Amino acid sequence: MSAGQVAHRYAKAWLSAAKDKQALEPVAQDIHALLSMAAASPEFMTFLTSPLIGRADQDKAMRAIAQKAKFHELTTALLSVMAQRRRLSVLPATLAAARNLIDAAAGTARALVTTATALDEKRVADIRDALAKKLGKDVAVQTKIDPAIIGGMVVRVGSTLIDDSVKTKLDRMARRLQGQAA
Repeated sequence: MSAGQVAHRYAKAWLSAAKDKQALEPVAQDIHALLSMAAASPEFMTFLTSPLIGRADQDKAMRAIAQKAKFHELTTALLSVMAQRRRLSVLPATLAAARNLIDAAAGTARALVTTATALDEKRVADIRDALAKKLGKDVAVQTKIDPAIIGGMVVRVGSTLIDDSVKTKLDRMARRLQGQAA
């Protein structure tokens, strides 16, 4: 079974239990907090994937993190089970899968918009509105700055990628020119 399949199974079971206990909202908050931890701390990611840290130590550490962050009992149980089964390496994928399942149930899509410079709120709202109109659902927009794209933007919604960056246009032009020179 692939890591993605394992992550999806954990996410589905976790959210099913949360739904049964009417705890989707606190679990969704836990997902957000854990994703933030993973994004902010390379050490956290190293801890999750390190074969040098034993199961008991990982379990103890994950329980301590859950207690300090005041995670819901279902989140604490998930982290503990994943530590005991040496599956913490798929935790980021599990969190992403869980977030996607919650979004799908709510009729929401997530978009990652990458630009060379920061976008103001009006521009983000315009992008959100255009995507919502095109997709026929609410869209949560996350922005990312990457000066390497030079200008324009790259939009990713699920598995769909719209690359309207200056860098990509220049790369295409260079390939065409190389093809004509040959």
